[in-house]
Parts: sequence; structure tokens; C-alpha cells
Amino acid sequence: MLEGRILGLDLGLSYGSGSLKALQNDNLPEIDLLVREAIQNSSDASLRETGESFGVNFNYSTFSPCEFNSMLGEVGSILDKRFPEEQADYLEIRDFYTSGLTGETRTKDVAKTPEDHGNYFKLVFDTGKEQTNSDDGMAGGSWGYGKSVYFRFGIGLVVFYSRIKNDAGYESRLILSLIENENSKEAILRQVKSDAVGRAWWGIVSANDVLPLTDESEIKEVLDIFGVKEYTGSDTGTSIIIPYIDKAKLLDGIFPENCGINDDIIKMCSFKDDIVEYTKLAIQKWYAPKIFNKNLSKYSSQKWLAVRVNGVPLRTNEMRPLFKLVQELYTSALSANNKSVPPYVSPLFSGIKTVSVPSSKIEGEKAGNVATIVVKNSDLGSTGSIIPPQAYLRLFGAMSPNDPITMFARAAGMVLDYKIEGRWTKRLIKPENDDEMLFSFFVPDCSLKLKKSDALKQYSGISLGDYLRKCEKSDHMSWTDPASLTVVTNMAERMTSKVNDCYKVKTPADLEGTASRLSGKLGKRLLPTVGFGKKKPGPGGGGSGSGGALDNLECVFTGYRIGNGLLDIDFELKFKNIRKKAFIGVFVESETGLLDAKKWKEDIGTQYPLDIVTLKNCSVYARNSDHHLSFVSDCTRGRRMIENDYSRIQLQYYEEADVMGFRVENTITNAVVSGTIELRSDDKKYCCTVKETKEAEE
Repeated sequence: MLEGRILGLDLGLSYGSGSLKALQNDNLPEIDLLVREAIQNSSDASLRETGESFGVNFNYSTFSPCEFNSMLGEVGSILDKRFPEEQADYLEIRDFYTSGLTGETRTKDVAKTPEDHGNYFKLVFDTGKEQTNSDDGMAGGSWGYGKSVYFRFGIGLVVFYSRIKNDAGYESRLILSLIENENSKEAILRQVKSDAVGRAWWGIVSANDVLPLTDESEIKEVLDIFGVKEYTGSDTGTSIIIPYIDKAKLLDGIFPENCGINDDIIKMCSFKDDIVEYTKLAIQKWYAPKIFNKNLSKYSSQKWLAVRVNGVPLRTNEMRPLFKLVQELYTSALSANNKSVPPYVSPLFSGIKTVSVPSSKIEGEKAGNVATIVVKNSDLGSTGSIIPPQAYLRLFGAMSPNDPITMFARAAGMVLDYKIEGRWTKRLIKPENDDEMLFSFFVPDCSLKLKKSDALKQYSGISLGDYLRKCEKSDHMSWTDPASLTVVTNMAERMTSKVNDCYKVKTPADLEGTASRLSGKLGKRLLPTVGFGKKKPGPGGGGSGSGGALDNLECVFTGYRIGNGLLDIDFELKFKNIRKKAFIGVFVESETGLLDAKKWKEDIGTQYPLDIVTLKNCSVYARNSDHHLSFVSDCTRGRRMIENDYSRIQLQYYEEADVMGFRVENTITNAVVSGTIELRSDDKKYCCTVKETKEAEE
């Protein structure tokens, strides 16, 4: 039956603590991370199988700890003391129409093909071995790091059961693995072996190997403890059983304190208290493009996802309206990438627009397509007491209820993330009405090739899908260009530009007309009638402020937008020569000139009428190295300072200084710092000017 091997200290070992940290994500709930990883692994394992779909079931149930522990030797007795109850919770993740955990099981056989260890060895033993089943980025990424979420979900114990097809027919495999933080007070293995490094396996110990159980009767004995059925007939697939899960702990922090979501809305989110319901939500959130989407096969080689939670199927009709929209946007963009068939027309959302996203770094000068739409709350089936998208998506800190949301995904079909800030939403038009939202979904054409160019280094000529896959971290949440490359940066910039082109962009004349119409209601003059420094905006839509000493700073304002009583002003600060610092002030216009906070207090005596809501979508372009670097967060009253390796930006408010504005300090020369300053006025009859000033300089 099961024999154990606890890994002790030796050269070149991977410690349990390191493996558990390797996923590089402590921001998402463990349920989200598990859903993302598990379905992606099953999707990868279905690529070589026949049929248009694959299946994944999530089953929460209970088991008898004493029966299970009795199979684990000395570790079992420790678990008996820790879990004395008659029942404990577990989760089984079971897939269908997949290949199962194929590949060699003995180290000497794996060594014969070092470039590909096989799915079994990668999942059970390897740390960081890259998934080689790529197909232009179709595969999810690395089995080695993402798998750590299985061990983080419970106490570190995982049962891997799989059935594969081989030359002799069919073979079943079962093995147990434990990964834990060897330094934790809760560590189990060091109570058995003093130099344990936090890793152990149970199977059949043979020399230097721990082999899986293959005897069907022995496997059934383990599965029966959990009430898990065997694969039979011609079925192949993998069942991953995670015992000793803590449901309450897994749901803790779905809505952290001070997350920015209204308490009344949080009370309506019943999924936060039910692990089954939250699992359903997480599946929709990350795999809406694939859930029961039988249109995928018309436009790609992707398989649609049949998924169940505790035996109940989740089909398109059961999806929340928000995620139905996500699926429709993805399918629209995907079909536009495939020119050989008629484009997809959504039967649910008639306002979807699809546009090609150009790229000068990719053959054919195209990167893919983006599908975009402006919807009302009622379009999402929301009336009365609405749960906003921000609550479903855990988009905390959104500055307004209708910030644009952008999604993106590779050919694998998993939504990488929902962005409300950064390069994917920078300068996107925000709908003027609070009950409208702009959604966009960018789908790259992963079959396209990067141009052959020395500037692209080792990535020259590879497929866009493989490039993007290599740009992802182990949690697959974003694409980040390698140093000195700007493929992703340029795609994001062109995408946002193309989305804006889909909608009418008001010219300065249009904005003045809007201001004139509103002025009768709000006062003689309206805040968004704005002056940009010393120069008014010219035909190109931008204007420049004072240049600074020796003209070593060019302050350029590239556009502005009005909405919801707020004014967004896009800026670029172009530092030249040795200039590294600047202060940009916000002033009230008056008949006698510009008034800063100090002059306002002295001459008027009331509260300063202007306020900086946020400084958002900030990034730095290093002209010397041709490299872009974004800031991971925005500047607000709650977070006065943000910084990255190139620059530091700090807000200064009227309550604490003579001038309200923001200071920029660079660590490099010839930097271009850009972003958007969002202003609000308590008195709409005043105009403002934004310009560089020496008053706050050191």
C-alpha cells in the first residue's frame, strides 16, 4: 500500500516554502487562483484530445480523517491529533475528455527526454518546468509554479489520481504529495524528520523514486475514503483531491475592510458567505469566454468548457449578465481575428463594435482585435438594488462607478485580468452618464509572428502567442515586456486609441458648447472651461505650460474630458538634459490673475474651490533606453505618493501648502512622465489653470 518519503536537506533542493511562494500572487483569494490554475491545466490536457469540449467538475464534500490518516504512517498520527473530528471537508477537481497525467514515472526514464518531463512528472515532482505543449501560446504556461495553489488551498496535502491511455491500453495512477512551509509552527514533516525541507510523497518507494499506485484495487481503497469514483471504460482524465480545507478561511477577505465597496452592496453579495456560490462566480469571472461557448470551434481550435459545481452544471443561461457580456465580447473579437468566416454577431448585445489593433512590431502590422461596448446597468439585467461589476470583480479603489474596464486573453481563453487602471485603460473615454459603462476585450491573434528584427533579440520571428506567454508571470495575470522591448506597451496604447475612435470624441469646441449649455444651471462659468498653462490648446489638441529653467521641461496637455462633474486632464512632462524635478500647480483663474491656495485664503477666506481627486494612469518613458515603466497604483488622498524605479510622484493638497498640485522627481534624465489629473470643483463658476510653478520647488 502507500509508502512515504520525506525529503531531507540536500544540495539543490526546492524547499516547500519557496514552492508555496512561487505563484507570485497574494492579492486574489485562493479560490480564484485555484479555479484559474485547475481549469487551465485541464484545458492544456485537452489540446491533443478529440472533440470540441472538455469538462471540469468541482465537488465539495466530507471524508473521515481517521481512515485517511491511517494510510500516512507517522504523519497520520500527527494529523489525528490535529483533526480529531469524525468529518472534515475536502475538494475534488475532476476533469474529463483530457489526456490525464501522461509521461514517465521513473527518474531514469524522464532523464531520457530532458526537454519534456511529461505531465505526470511536472505536476507531481517538478518545480518550474515550463509547459512545452504550446501551439502558439494555446497552453497555459508552467505546471511548475501555478500548481502551488493546490497545496496552498488546504494544509499542503494533495491526492493526484489519473487515468491515461498508453500502448498497453489504459493505466491508472495515484500518488499523494505534501508541500508545506518548513519554517512554520504548523509544519508537520519536521515533527517526523528534523531536516525536512517541506516536501513529501506517498506511493511506492523504489530506490530514489516514489512511484504511483497502479493497482486498481489499491487505488479504489483510497478513493473510497472520499467517495470519489474511478475512471472507467475509455475515460481518461485527472482527479485532484485536496483534503482538510477550511471553508471559512478560504472565504475570509473576499471583501477586505475599507475596500471601497459600499456596505449595503456587500450585504447583497451572498456569494461571499457560500464557497459553492463563490466558486461558481470565480469560474464565470475567469472563464466566461469558454463556458458552454460552442461558437469557439467556428473561429479557433479552442474547446468549450463544460463545468459543474457539486454536480450542478453551469451553462450560459445560468451565467450572470455581466459575464454573458464578457463572453460575447470575447467571441466577437476572436471571430474578427479569423477572416475566413463571417464575423460573429452577438444575439444578446447589439451595440458591440469590433476594431483591428495595429502593431508595427508584428508581421502584417496587426496585433489582433478589440471588441468594445457602452452598456447601461439595465443592459446587464440590473435594476433597483444593483450589484455593480466592481463588486463581482473585486475592483477595489475604483474612483467612480463607471470607470472603463478592459479585459484581455490569449488563445487559451482565460481572462488574464480586469483592468481599471494602467496602460490598458489609460485615456479611455469615460461615459458621461453614471449608469453607463465602457467595456473592452482585446484578443490578440496568437498565430501571427513578430517581425524578424535584431531589436527584438531572442523573440525575433516567434509567434505572438508564445511571446505573450513568455511575458506572463506564473499567475498569468498580466503581460509585461522584457527590458528594452515595447511590444505589449504599444499594443495597449494602440488598443485604447482604437477604442476611443469607436465613439465620438468631443472636440474643444464641443466641450465649450457643453459648458455653455450647463452654465445656466451651474453658474456663470464652468470648471471644465480650462486653461492649460501659458498657452491655449492648439489645433493638435494639446498645449504647453512654462518650460522651466533653460527650457529643460516641456509641460504638454494632450486632452481633457468632462463627466460627472469631474475634469480629466491628460499630461506629459518632458524632462530634458539634466532636469529631474518639477512641480505642477493647480490655480483658480480670477480677474486679477491666478490664485493659489495661499492667495485664496488671504483674499477670499473660504475653502479652496478646487480639489485633486486622483492622479491616475501614470507611467514613465525613459528616452535614453526606450523603455516604458508604469506605476502600479494611483495617487489619491489616501495614497499621497507613488514611485517606481524611474520616478516618484507626490500629491500636495491645499490644506497643507501654499500651492495645490503634484511634485515629480526622477532618478533618470530625459524622462517623459505622463498620466491624467482628475479635478473636482465645489463651486462650478470657477475656471482653473494647470501649469508648472517654481513656488514649491526645493
